[in-house]
Amino acid sequence: MSFSRLNALLSKDAPAIITVPTNKNVIENARPDIDCSSNITPGNPSTTRYRWTGPGEYSKDGAVLDRLVNRNQGGMYTCTATNTAGLSDTAQANINVQYAPVIADLPPNNNVIENASPDIDCSSNITPGNPSTTRFRWTGPGEYSKDGAVLDRLVKRNQGGMYTCTATNNAGLSDTAKVNINVQCTATCQSQPDRLGHGIGIGVGVSLPVVLVLVVIIVLMWRRNHELIEKVNTDQTETIEIQSQGHSTPNQDGAYASLDEHAPQNNEYEKLDMANSEKDNGDC
Repeated sequence: MSFSRLNALLSKDAPAIITVPTNKNVIENARPDIDCSSNITPGNPSTTRYRWTGPGEYSKDGAVLDRLVNRNQGGMYTCTATNTAGLSDTAQANINVQYAPVIADLPPNNNVIENASPDIDCSSNITPGNPSTTRFRWTGPGEYSKDGAVLDRLVKRNQGGMYTCTATNNAGLSDTAKVNINVQCTATCQSQPDRLGHGIGIGVGVSLPVVLVLVVIIVLMWRRNHELIEKVNTDQTETIEIQSQGHSTPNQDGAYASLDEHAPQNNEYEKLDMANSEKDNGDC
């Protein structure tokens, strides 16, 4: 055996980690999945073991950094490659944990007068994400969509409903919040026909009581008129029945006598006829 070969067998060398990413962006609650053994020069002896250490006293055997990192666990992680002779090499990777912004406080409901703006600022109470630069967009009924933190749409009566604010950072991570816009109509616009010509627009909260009162009044008036008509018809029927009987009542013999006390009796008619005959004879 040559001296050089013998020297190579007897010498001990540490493994050498060639490449590990210096910085790596990782979405919160995901794994970096950095493999420390993917590009390494073995030492002597060549058998190598690996260990990752990091923030929060993290320490785990293995070539792959597979920790599920949250926003508080970013920072510098170190891979150590060690052979059976105890010789080692290290490499570091900075883990940048990215997470979405959080919209903290939006009113669930907002009353707005027709043709006014809700003026709700989605950025007024927000927890920034990582990265912190944030853009905003509002969407709503009628395919409404507009960039900006403030909902400044001049809403009409048919544009109320659920509006959504979306806050997105430069990593594409986002949070959403919803607010229900209740469009209130004034007394003037309640009496105007809407733009579609589908009748009279009546404001919410006013139409139901008004309609109920009108219905009650109409029903009462109809019943009153119906009762009056029935009474008149009954009176007319009774009158016709009395007239058909000749205004007479039965006498002791069962015949009907006249009820009109001013009507002349038979003997009075006879007296008048005799007087007229005498007068005609005298003239002759």
